[in-house]
Amino acid sequence: MIVRPATPADLGAVYAVWYATEVAGMATPPPPRTMPWFGHLLRIGTLVVAEDDVDLVGFAGALDHGRCVALSDLFVHPDRQSQGIGRALLDAVVPADRPVVTMASADRRAVASYARRGMRPRWPAYYLAVEADELRDAPWPELEVAPCSPREYAWELPGDDVHYAALGAIPLAIGRRGSRLGTALTVAGSPQRLAHPDTTEVLESSVDDPRDGGAVVLSVVRHLLDAGARRVALQVPGPHGALAPLLERGFTITDADMACATHEDLLADPSRHTMHGEARVALA
Repeated sequence: MIVRPATPADLGAVYAVWYATEVAGMATPPPPRTMPWFGHLLRIGTLVVAEDDVDLVGFAGALDHGRCVALSDLFVHPDRQSQGIGRALLDAVVPADRPVVTMASADRRAVASYARRGMRPRWPAYYLAVEADELRDAPWPELEVAPCSPREYAWELPGDDVHYAALGAIPLAIGRRGSRLGTALTVAGSPQRLAHPDTTEVLESSVDDPRDGGAVVLSVVRHLLDAGARRVALQVPGPHGALAPLLERGFTITDADMACATHEDLLADPSRHTMHGEARVALA
């Protein structure tokens, strides 16, 4: 087995490994779709692959945020797990002398692997979803929600605006009486989702004051439902103020991740931000 930098020609095989891990154990798996994220990662970050004499069997990706490295992806084909491939990929993509963060799978093996490398579990993040016709009656905050210019949105890394624009993502500003409280990024349907590809997602949200976090997220969800969304999904950290109100309104937990970091202050405040799949880094 060798580990090497990925090339554009590897993206199809990279997707095949990811797909195999996502559908492992399913009696009737959904058909493959697309994953623009891997091409974006190859352009702006680091993507490495592991291959034997025949097949590409795993891959890992990372993003350099300056003050730390974010491990964004680590997947090994289900038929080749527990053979040291994941460890070799980690060695190749994560510098030994740099602070590191990641959003780990809830799989105990993944959390243990990262913890052994100093990425201690810090807090859980929950994937939530609801069908519009299963929402429970409850009052919603009355905040102003409107699209904002991509130039006004705080993109985390160069090229993020182009990537999300290609997905059809819409930046939103949320405020009260003309005063901005926070922002959010949403997409109505995603080519990257295997199940429920027509789901409307809140990809991320941010507020300046954590006391506004719950109201801002609830207002975005209400805005999407009023616009005709039939199913809404998002990822919410355990400490965030939106978690309990969303569950009270009928959202269910479909999966969970664990935010891990070598130092706690590397992670963005989980009471101020929601995200989707990636660890959000504190940039200041």
